[in-house]
Amino acid sequence: MYKVINIGEEQVAFLAKASTNLYFKEVFHQDPIALQSDENAGNAERIDSTQKLAFIMSKQAEAQDAVTSGKVNSIRDFMQKVTEDDFFDWLDRFDFMDLQDALAETMGVYTANHVSTSKAKK
Repeated sequence: MYKVINIGEEQVAFLAKASTNLYFKEVFHQDPIALQSDENAGNAERIDSTQKLAFIMSKQAEAQDAVTSGKVNSIRDFMQKVTEDDFFDWLDRFDFMDLQDALAETMGVYTANHVSTSKAKK
């Protein structure tokens, strides 16, 4: 799913694909599904993992734009160059509360990507 979301005064594109969790693991060396389902995680850990997930989806949207404009051949070509340091640069673009206010909507992009469109058989 692709969606543009306002974070403060900035419009930021997000793209969730089947590969989103794998890119998260590659960049942050953590399992995003395990982080999301950890019942012992506190609010700080949840905010941190949600911010990281938003970053990955933002970079995937940038990658899709780069593919469309012919700058790279595939999303993978772009994402292989994304590092954890890029995450800090991305965070520095936003005020803390502006990003927090947008996180629920960014998670909606992620979860919509995982909603099944098939119908159960009777």
